Amino acid sequence: MMIIVGIIGILSAIAIPVYTSYVVRSRVTEGILALSQCREVVSEIYQLSEPGFTVSANQWGCGENITETEFVSRVNTDVDGVVTITFRNLGDADLDGKTMQMIPQHNGVDVVISDLPVHVNRFVCEPGGPDPMGDSYIPHTCR
Repeated sequence: MMIIVGIIGILSAIAIPVYTSYVVRSRVTEGILALSQCREVVSEIYQLSEPGFTVSANQWGCGENITETEFVSRVNTDVDGVVTITFRNLGDADLDGKTMQMIPQHNGVDVVISDLPVHVNRFVCEPGGPDPMGDSYIPHTCR
């Protein structure tokens, strides 16, 4: 009987942290998916605007400073369309208020507003912003 209790203890010591990490990563992914509108807007501006067009920080039309979801407390953009996401309610108090960035790219190269017009064919996620979250929480599909 003690052997069984010991085995259950060892398995739970391994499984609980793995499960907790999985829950946090799934909530980060859900927050990223909630921002699909922002990815579309930034992509459209890059593709359809004329050279010399400029956009101010937090003026990309992504709902900056007003977008809130269950797991996202704030969205900000910079002049180049880099989206900074501030998270909340991820299931780990140490991660509340942590940030990550979604960076527009064309063929693996970060784009900047002076590149107009250019096709943004992907957004890369990475820790960034004022209080970056750990790299282990960034979804693999977004790196």
